[in-house]
Amino acid sequence: MTSCNMANGNNTNMSVYLSQNENCCFQVDNKKYADSNWKILKDSSATFSENYSGGTMNLTNYKVGNLSVYPNPVHGHMSIDHNANIAESIAIFSVTGKKVMEIKRNQISIDVSSLPNGMYLLQVNYGKSIGHGRFIKN
Repeated sequence: MTSCNMANGNNTNMSVYLSQNENCCFQVDNKKYADSNWKILKDSSATFSENYSGGTMNLTNYKVGNLSVYPNPVHGHMSIDHNANIAESIAIFSVTGKKVMEIKRNQISIDVSSLPNGMYLLQVNYGKSIGHGRFIKN
């Protein structure tokens, strides 16, 4: 299983047991509640999200709209192809939602060698739009 939509408007009243769900994304009504109350019920690589849009994470280059991230997985420096857009800021988040890095300028190459191994979410603010990507650091 790669994803499961559990959003039903009433997650706080659900009893769940989430087994054998490595790298799965569970769509829920309240990520904060799920992270606090269901954390031990899922594999450590599985995640909760309030706005999961489908698809799975893989180790190939990842492109969403006008944003490409490569190589993926990354060991040291990661490149971002903005396709002629100018980034105002770039933020990197852990899968738990914690901001682990922020760059306040347009940048094509980012050194992520200081980050622990794992999956990360990338958010690029272009002013009038926001690009998203995911990458694996190992």
